[in-house]
Amino acid sequence: MNIDIIASIVVGGLITVAVAWAFFYVGSQQLRKHVDHLITLINIILRSLENAGLAELNRDEDGNIVGLVVYLELKEALKAVGSLTAKGTVRHADGTEE
Repeated sequence: MNIDIIASIVVGGLITVAVAWAFFYVGSQQLRKHVDHLITLINIILRSLENAGLAELNRDEDGNIVGLVVYLELKEALKAVGSLTAKGTVRHADGTEE
């Protein structure tokens, strides 16, 4: 093989790697911005649920949300919907079953 051919292959490979890296880098930066925005929106929704009394947020030492406890109150109208499930068993906190 001629040295010119080998040099052309190496230079072409380096250009390919550089262009691919640039596209992946720009894409990862854009993805990071979207993820940060989604995290902010999720935190707003979770805090709204907490402020409305529908949920309790568990936080770590730094105040970051690490868990969620949801409180639901079933109304009479929802009991009929619940009875449409296929032979479900309801276990109450006191150990009784329906």
